[in-house]
Amino acid sequence: MNELDLQNRVIKVVRAARGSAAHKLSHRFLVGVPDLMVKIPRYPIMILEVKKDERPKMKSSVTLDVTVPQKRFLLQWAEAGVMCGVMSFLTQDRPRRLWVQTMPIRRLVQWELRMGVDAYTQLDDDQFLLTVIHNFGEHYQ
Repeated sequence: MNELDLQNRVIKVVRAARGSAAHKLSHRFLVGVPDLMVKIPRYPIMILEVKKDERPKMKSSVTLDVTVPQKRFLLQWAEAGVMCGVMSFLTQDRPRRLWVQTMPIRRLVQWELRMGVDAYTQLDDDQFLLTVIHNFGEHYQ
């Protein structure tokens, strides 16, 4: 499963939820534009960059590989009042598992985004993706 698969999975789940919408913003000819625009009930529009990494075996944190243009875009829109963040997925092949977490771009420290592995939640079904997005909206500030 690659990042594009994960983006499409998020879009599918969000669009299936009543009163919600999701749209892919990025493509290979747009440098620095984050991946998704998402709207769920009770929260303003969110702009999310989707990242996928292997779950580390020895380290306790993951450095999210967000490009400088993506960071600038997300920070600019966050300053304008839009909820912006990185939706990070960790994968493990054996046994096949997937974890997810969403981090506000404002947690950016010296142009680096680090997330503790223990902050991720195992994704058991697609509907849980909506819960992760709701939690991001709830705790954004």
